[in-house]
Amino acid sequence: MCSASADGGDVRRITDGSIGFDYPALSPDGLKIACNGPGFKVYTMNIDGSGLREIGTPGVARMRPVWSPDGSKLAYGLLRGSPPNHTTEIGVMDADGGHDTAITRDGTVNEFPCWSPDGKRIAFQSCRDGNFEIYVMNADSSGVGRLTDDPKFDGAPSWGVIKKVSR
Repeated sequence: MCSASADGGDVRRITDGSIGFDYPALSPDGLKIACNGPGFKVYTMNIDGSGLREIGTPGVARMRPVWSPDGSKLAYGLLRGSPPNHTTEIGVMDADGGHDTAITRDGTVNEFPCWSPDGKRIAFQSCRDGNFEIYVMNADSSGVGRLTDDPKFDGAPSWGVIKKVSR
């Protein structure tokens, strides 16, 4: 894995290349990275690549970890089975890997979690109603509701945080 400055310069290797990592996510404070490693395991490391460690319940496959806005938790897709014959649920764990649990339990494909800016809700894509739509729920898994209703694919949600630009 490599890092670079915002302008694309100062490219530096931060891992030794012995393990392939995917889907890096920078912590809100900019000090840590969460990512997938082999076998859909979740790893965290310091921004310089030091302190690499696998987190979460051993032997559990997870996809695309994302940090909560306060950096205290990670949400992810919990993989059950092997693609294409699989299901996924949305899971959440503490940033150190503790309290690792599924928060959806409908036996379909629920994936691509995305925290709301205030950390109170999680948006995700799901095919629980027959095709992929975007859903949102409270971070404690209550209040699940569908946001989109389209016969075509709706997915990969984003809260689209826009920062006000002063003029």
